[in-house]
Amino acid sequence: MRASIKHTLSSIFVAVAIVAVVLFTWLQKFPFLMWEKESNGFFAWTDDYLEWVLSMPAPASVFCGDFLTQFFRFPLLGGLIQALGVLVVWLSLTVVMRRFRFPRWLEWIAVLPAAGLWWLQFGEEAMDSTLPFAWFCLATAAYVSLPWRWVRILVAIPTFFFLPTGAFLGWVVVVLVLEGVLYAGWTFPHTEDRYFLSPVLSIVILGACCLFLMRNESLQKNERWANIRYLAYSERWNKLYDLVCQQEIYENMEVPYMLLALSQRQQLGDYIFHYPINSEEYYLYIGMGTRDAYFFNQLFYAHLGMYNEAIHMAYQEKTRTRYPMSFRILMNLVRFEAARGDYRQADKYLDLLDRATCYEGWVAKHRPTREQIDGTDTSKGASTFFITDSTLKNLYYEVQMGSENLHLHYYYLNALLIRKNLLAFTKHINEHPFLLEERIPRHFWEAIILAKAQGFTVNNLNLLPGLYESFMDFQQLLGAQDKASIMKNYRYTYWFNYYFLTFPEDKAGGIKVVQKG
Repeated sequence: MRASIKHTLSSIFVAVAIVAVVLFTWLQKFPFLMWEKESNGFFAWTDDYLEWVLSMPAPASVFCGDFLTQFFRFPLLGGLIQALGVLVVWLSLTVVMRRFRFPRWLEWIAVLPAAGLWWLQFGEEAMDSTLPFAWFCLATAAYVSLPWRWVRILVAIPTFFFLPTGAFLGWVVVVLVLEGVLYAGWTFPHTEDRYFLSPVLSIVILGACCLFLMRNESLQKNERWANIRYLAYSERWNKLYDLVCQQEIYENMEVPYMLLALSQRQQLGDYIFHYPINSEEYYLYIGMGTRDAYFFNQLFYAHLGMYNEAIHMAYQEKTRTRYPMSFRILMNLVRFEAARGDYRQADKYLDLLDRATCYEGWVAKHRPTREQIDGTDTSKGASTFFITDSTLKNLYYEVQMGSENLHLHYYYLNALLIRKNLLAFTKHINEHPFLLEERIPRHFWEAIILAKAQGFTVNNLNLLPGLYESFMDFQQLLGAQDKASIMKNYRYTYWFNYYFLTFPEDKAGGIKVVQKG
């Protein structure tokens, strides 16, 4: 009796350890990967969605996985669901081992496949590894535990719908072998029972796996990117700025997010040349047909008031998902349609989002009023030109259509400065006097005085106090070829960008910049 209690307590200890360690890892180290799984997923109580599910391999796993992935929207629930998937594998294999009377001290072996599933969870789209894996083990445990053969055969029915064809055939082979073993009445020979060994080894395996996952550079990089996308999507620009703009080493692929964060903070014209930007093509992801590239381009075009192109990018992202739609795309479409005045279309997207399980509050918050729907105006943000593969041309065409979106004009003016086209820069400001009504960014002042030295002027504008003196000092250092002093005093000015190459790359492929004050 005492041994039975010890075995029970050791099993409970291992089960609690599995849930705690897996939950801790997801919540503390990889919460944004869970958000990305949910936001890129989709589930709706609609006929079209159910028809799509039935067309997929292992439809029961797809349906249940998509349903459960919705709850990753809430980190604690998402972590618990992931932990329960690992726990089911361990429990199922433990049941199988006990059915064949394996020594209790060998039950640590059941932790190995559970740890394998834990690793697979980081590479799966929704729960397309967790549910088939867990069901394979659970169905096997149910088969060897049920007393009557005809009842055991019934387990194959749901298993057929939970597993892909290859996995189902593998499961059939496994249960046939186990059936033969059961029929022969074979069990593991009795050995000395060292009940303490299994929980100790189980904890060692779990701890090693936890350390491996938390220190895995690839997973850390994926988590960082998921964090960047989450902050941009949720419009937490100050936190995004702190994450991507205040570092000494950054990747080229992060530059569009850096510039968008600066623009959202009204600082693009003040800090863009603190970074070695030598092309306006760094504004967004051009020619990259990936889901994440289309996601960023949506945010970029919406920020500039180009909602038609933002919607186009949302549908381009849709073509890169495994689902008919995704929650992230739907929510973006609602925002874009409402921003351009098409509340009727936004309401239709909200109707679809309302068929999910976890979005009732979000839908209620963004649902337009009846007056807004009836007064729908689709002219806002409309474009009458085709988007080209040149960012500068696209910005030029949009500003020529009369848009007064300040962010659009600032991106365009910075593009002209990158191209060192001071004539077009000053001409654009003179043709759009409303730009002078706002605070003029620092780099624009620097460009204005440089343009003035070349014979291009901005009308009705007085220079900032001290700016002329700084420019003359820069010119003297330039004439003396004192690059060390220029680097020390003027590295983060447009003047330095105009006269020097400023795009060094380190051996790691990142860009080395000095920490900004």
